[in-house]
Amino acid sequence: MVTQAGETDGGDWLVGNPSGLQLASALWIGSVGLLILGLQPVLLGALYTEGHVTGDELALVATAEMIAIAIGSGVVAMALSARNMRWKSAILLLLLAAANWWTAHAAGANALIGARSLAGLAEGGLVAIATELIARSRRAERIGGYFVTVQTLAQCALALTLALYVVPVAGASGGFLALGVVCLASLAVAWIVPDDYADLPKEEHFANVLTPGSIAALLS
Repeated sequence: MVTQAGETDGGDWLVGNPSGLQLASALWIGSVGLLILGLQPVLLGALYTEGHVTGDELALVATAEMIAIAIGSGVVAMALSARNMRWKSAILLLLLAAANWWTAHAAGANALIGARSLAGLAEGGLVAIATELIARSRRAERIGGYFVTVQTLAQCALALTLALYVVPVAGASGGFLALGVVCLASLAVAWIVPDDYADLPKEEHFANVLTPGSIAALLS
C-alpha cells in the first residue's frame, strides 16, 4: 500500500509528504492531459489535409477542446474532493482514451467537436490531478517547472513519432488511436499517484500558489 499524502509540519510540503515517485506519477498524469497542446498541429492538421473538416470547422474543434480543458480542470479542482485520486486518474484516462477512439472514427465536424469536447473535459481533469498536488508544495514554482518540462518533452517526443511514423501510414485516425494507447498505458502510473491529497489549511489555500512565478509555471 503506497503511503497516502497525510499532513506534515515541515519540509517541502504544506501538507502531506508524497514520495518522489508519487510526485513524478502525478506530474505524468497531468502531462497526459496536456499532450494535445503539442499534438494539435499534427493531428488537427491531418484532419484538415484529409478533408474531414474545413478551416473554419477546424478552428471550432480546437476551440471547443481548449474550453473543455478549462472546465474540466476547474470542476475536478474545485467541485470534487481530493480523495480517491487513483480511481479518478484511472477513470479520466479511460474517458480520454474513449474520446480519442471516438475522434478516430468520427464522421463530420459535429461529431469531431463532440469527441474533442469530451476529450477536453477529461484532459482538464488530468491536469488538475497534477496541479492539486503542486498546490500542496512549499516549492510550487520549482515543481511547476518540472511539470512544464515533463509535458514539453512528452509533447515533442510524441509529436515527432506521430508525424514521422504514424500519421503518414495510418492518417489522423491512427494518430488519435496512438494517443488513446498512451492513455491506456498510463493506467499503470495512475495507481502510483497518492490516493488521498491532504486538505490545505484555509489560510494557506492560495497563499503559496498565487505568486507570479507559480502562476507562470502552472499556466505555461
